[in-house]
Amino acid sequence: MIGSMKKERMIGRIVLTVVLALLSFVIVAPFLLAILTSLKPQAEIQSADFTILPKEWHFENYLLAMQQGDWPRYFANSIPVTLPTVFFAVLFNTLAGFAFARFEFKGRKFLFFFLLIGIMVPAQVTLIPTFFMMKQFPLVGGNNLFGMGGTGFYDTLPGLIIPYVAGSFGVFLCRQFFLGFPRSLDEAVRTERAMLAPVRQRAEYIIDTSVLSTAKLRGEVLRLFGRDGETPAMAVTVISFGFKYGIPIEADLVLDVRFLPNPYYIAELRHQTGLDDGVYNFVFGYQQTKDFMTHLEGLIGFLLPQYVEEGKTVLVIAVGCTGGQHRSVAITRALAEFIRRKGYQATENHRDMTRS
Repeated sequence: MIGSMKKERMIGRIVLTVVLALLSFVIVAPFLLAILTSLKPQAEIQSADFTILPKEWHFENYLLAMQQGDWPRYFANSIPVTLPTVFFAVLFNTLAGFAFARFEFKGRKFLFFFLLIGIMVPAQVTLIPTFFMMKQFPLVGGNNLFGMGGTGFYDTLPGLIIPYVAGSFGVFLCRQFFLGFPRSLDEAVRTERAMLAPVRQRAEYIIDTSVLSTAKLRGEVLRLFGRDGETPAMAVTVISFGFKYGIPIEADLVLDVRFLPNPYYIAELRHQTGLDDGVYNFVFGYQQTKDFMTHLEGLIGFLLPQYVEEGKTVLVIAVGCTGGQHRSVAITRALAEFIRRKGYQATENHRDMTRS
């Protein structure tokens, strides 16, 4: 019993595959024939001896079309038609599709049935009726209320745009898209709105977050509730560390200052730290340290307002040397002071300074 059912399903799939293959061939064959014909010379195209494949393959027809055609003008003519057509088609098809998918109204199934009939009618059948509809459009181009006496939208851009601003297939496609969303989402939104209605009535400010990013939402909140002249709302932490103990995992920016002269090799400075004036003056006594700080301050001075604009509230800058006791501590000390001068909250943290 089960074996016979599987056999019937297999036969059904084979038949369906063959039918779909034949239908695909019927659809593709005209396009394939047009391409093959375009590769024939003019004499062979006009010859009574028809062949599917070209006797001689030629590409002159394409070269001739590119040479004789005014392609910039063709594209320029297409833009005024394409852009408004696409805009209004998306607008109207989306609205109609949403109505068919979500709204319950009398005659909905009846209207949708006629919509499906419109999909089945080939465009070639409606070509001439559409032309006369545009030519006899009422109250346009000298026409009276009954579409007589003038030219209507004949030979105008609206005559090319209006017939395509909405279509059966576009409405059907949008309807199917909206049907893919469960109705439970609609109910959840309605329930949430009902629950928050009392809060909305009592609120002094209402912010629509539909199109706001996190950064823009934060900026809007600061605009409404922030105080003029207050310190920029971003806390900066500058951490010194030793690479041999690992990079701080919380760091947003990591700086390697192991290229600077190392006080560790000076006996009287070895057991001091970058917080001591001896080590600090030793590190900053070299021109390369001063040049480095000049470039670093320029970089940090540029980044800080960018991070604030992006909505960042916490920034961690890690400065590392070999052991995290001398060079990184001195640079961290100087960098934190620079950040404070720029008007930001800056905290120093010397993670590995006391390690032996």
